[in-house]
Amino acid sequence: MTNCEKNALVIGIDIILVLSLLSCSNVSYGQNLDTRLWTGIELEWDISEKIDIGVDVQNRLENNLNAFDKMFIEPSLNYSLHRNWRIGFSYRFIYAQDKNYRKKFEQRISVLLGYKKEVFEDLMIRTRTAVQYDSDSFLQEWRERNDEIIIRNRLKIEYDLFGVPITPFISYEFFLFVRDGTGVFTDQWRVTAGLIYRYSKKSGIKLSYAFNNEIFDNRRRDANIFSIQYNLKL
Repeated sequence: MTNCEKNALVIGIDIILVLSLLSCSNVSYGQNLDTRLWTGIELEWDISEKIDIGVDVQNRLENNLNAFDKMFIEPSLNYSLHRNWRIGFSYRFIYAQDKNYRKKFEQRISVLLGYKKEVFEDLMIRTRTAVQYDSDSFLQEWRERNDEIIIRNRLKIEYDLFGVPITPFISYEFFLFVRDGTGVFTDQWRVTAGLIYRYSKKSGIKLSYAFNNEIFDNRRRDANIFSIQYNLKL
């Protein structure tokens, strides 16, 4: 098989996966399914060979794109332990809106451990485990906060198309919720497929579709999530 045929095969599989997820989600969940749009920009700086910092800014719409969900800014710091391993820390400050259209501030502190392995010449497998602490913002009184610890585990596969500045990817992520009195349980999972188009070595755009399943949380609906993100490396 030639490189062009491999590229066409990978893109075809990616498109089929997205269409399959859309079809299955609509058949399974019907009118209870939400459609959301996430847009954002991500900036990265290499401080040294082992340390890099970044800033992620996003705006999110929900309720079939008719309502504002949240926007946030998230600075991060990453350190390469080894060629394949890295650890990271991030803080997310969130301006959100609940179902009753009340505005509120939230925050998230995350610590992650990531691993990557090049299986074949153009195929990369990445895993990531992140422990995040979510709560209402420090701008509110402690007695008013709703605290939550979530362990997120993700497996991601990327393929660099030969001769083309496009990298298709697929990923699966599941969320373990840690709550007082109920223990640890899986409450959410997400399947994502998309691609990264690189304008140059320092800039690109990421387009993706995700199906997000809320297992026990009745406050939020399952959702089709479409995402557009611009990436710039400074």
